[in-house]
Amino acid sequence: MASVGGRLDGEARPGAAVGLDPALVDHLIREHSDKCAEYTRLWAYYRNPVTHAPRLGADGMSRSVRRLAQEAGLPGRVTGVRGDALTDDRHAERREVVIENDIAWRVHTMIDFLFGKQPAVVSTAASEAQRDLIDEFVESVWKASGGLALLQDAALIGHVYGHVDLVVRIDERAMNAVGRRAAKLRESGASIHAMRGLMREAGRAVRIEPVAPERGIPVIDPGDYRRLAGYVIHYEREANEVERTGLVRRLTGRTRGEWGRSRRIESYTEVFTSEGRELWVDGELVEKNERGFAGGDLPVVHVQNLSQPLRYEGIGEVEPLVPLQDELNTRLSDRASRVTLQSFKMYLKTMI
Repeated sequence: MASVGGRLDGEARPGAAVGLDPALVDHLIREHSDKCAEYTRLWAYYRNPVTHAPRLGADGMSRSVRRLAQEAGLPGRVTGVRGDALTDDRHAERREVVIENDIAWRVHTMIDFLFGKQPAVVSTAASEAQRDLIDEFVESVWKASGGLALLQDAALIGHVYGHVDLVVRIDERAMNAVGRRAAKLRESGASIHAMRGLMREAGRAVRIEPVAPERGIPVIDPGDYRRLAGYVIHYEREANEVERTGLVRRLTGRTRGEWGRSRRIESYTEVFTSEGRELWVDGELVEKNERGFAGGDLPVVHVQNLSQPLRYEGIGEVEPLVPLQDELNTRLSDRASRVTLQSFKMYLKTMI
């Protein structure tokens, strides 16, 4: 797979080299960015992370306010939030907030039930020697891809978002080297033990990668929603580099206290079609393979959590639980508020 250079202007745009309309790729990426807000909300309800933000308290003092993600579903009469204003915990309008994350333990229980241990994949080839070699290769692929962790990660993504895509990647150089060695071993009549070692090496050249819907963009065949005309992986990532700031900027105070900041690559775009694959990093074409794939099938496996008729997307476990979770948190917060208001006041008297 050779590296080539190019810029994201004129005809040099993602998809052009592998037979996909670049304008369609741009449109799908923009459309997908709108869906990412919903994906972020689903993950936030599952994970329920804590955020900290500085806010001005009722006493005029600035302090850090700690909020859970699921508080977004509580009514303003409980949280004391008016518009975008975030009130302090001591604010008079804020009641006692109770958050009980029922979504996470449900999802974790289902994943543990599905993949408490790694399933065994057994070949049914007629020859015993061939079965042993196939089993050795498949086992090596699973280990190289993460084994049980791969299955649990895929199950988590599918439960939260409704579906998960698995991309199969092959190190072509390593696989070609294995093929040449296998031909020599067959000619010399090598033992089954030597062939097993070769199968383990071939398996390490194959990797299965789960892709979350936040990154994966399917290009559906207009004639059959079950087939892919292409597949795009698009996201932003941070590089292991630091952008240095100049001495003048540090002296002027615009970057006071900072020697540099992490540089974020603007975009990472990978396009798959039956004609091949291309990789764009920060608007530059860095890899291109125009040989296509065997049989014209893309190296993408689509798995739905619960299927939807005539739809590529599946149904997840989090989305139906969001309104139930909001209702539970609201009722628990109301009950805690009533108990607090109805409690007897206690007075401490000191005897001298």
